[in-house]
Amino acid sequence: MPVPILAVALVVVLGVVATVLQALQLPATAHNRSGTEAVLRFVDFFFGVLTLMALSGSVTLGLLAADRTVLTPRHRVVVQALHRALSTAAVVTLVIHIGNKVAEGHAAPATAVVPFAPGTRFVVGVGTLAAELLVLAAVTGALRGRFTANPRLTRLWRPMHWVAYASWPLALAHGLEAGRPRAGSSGPTASTWPPSPSSC
Repeated sequence: MPVPILAVALVVVLGVVATVLQALQLPATAHNRSGTEAVLRFVDFFFGVLTLMALSGSVTLGLLAADRTVLTPRHRVVVQALHRALSTAAVVTLVIHIGNKVAEGHAAPATAVVPFAPGTRFVVGVGTLAAELLVLAAVTGALRGRFTANPRLTRLWRPMHWVAYASWPLALAHGLEAGRPRAGSSGPTASTWPPSPSSC
């Protein structure tokens, strides 16, 4: 099995296992009547963070893979494969994150595709822009062979792919400002999972 497919499969399996384990730990309350609701709460709570983690790893490995002085050609191939795998994982978790926010009414469908749509918080618009740049990076990465096969498009690939790296600082800003409250503030935090019924 190719390295990218193996890595993505591992991420998916670990995500499913973590989701089930967290869901089983949630107490049965008026706010949590079913396993489905528990899973949705877990997705709402963590998948934005998982997207940012996968994106951070992908950006780091992408920059490392561009180095031609430290890594050997064989090592660069491995790093590039892991870079693509984490990019795929970031896109998958991003789709789940956005779909969940729209399904729960936390964001309008237009907000998911139109940055800074009317009535949208600025920091949410930043997240939408980051998401679109992430998708652009993934698409240009997947179509790299098509670009390099056409001399007219070869010069376009690298600027398009590198501009898409701006998704990382934008996603970080979005996560810091639009994410769950920081420790010490009101609302659930990473240190208080699972959230109590009164905080949901």
